[in-house]
Amino acid sequence: MEEVIFGSNIMQLLIALILVSTFMILGSTRLYSCVRAFGIQSFLLASVAGVVGFSTGKYDLYIISLLTLILKAVVIPYIFIYIIHNIKIFRSRLK
Repeated sequence: MEEVIFGSNIMQLLIALILVSTFMILGSTRLYSCVRAFGIQSFLLASVAGVVGFSTGKYDLYIISLLTLILKAVVIPYIFIYIIHNIKIFRSRLK
């Protein structure tokens, strides 16, 4: 029962941080800041999958968490930043 309470508290914290990162994306006018906030949000989403996997004891959720972390939190933001640098967008503003 202690694991469920621990997981619940961590889940509430992670969900609140995901909400904050969503407001960061919505409030940002810089493309680079949006990409960074997307990476942070993806990391938090992978953490949610890891906590759920730990709380339920299902090992396939660890794989989902790891894939989300690698692909969505690292690879996709890296590709976006690479594209931003290649097309020379340094001070772009989203309208």
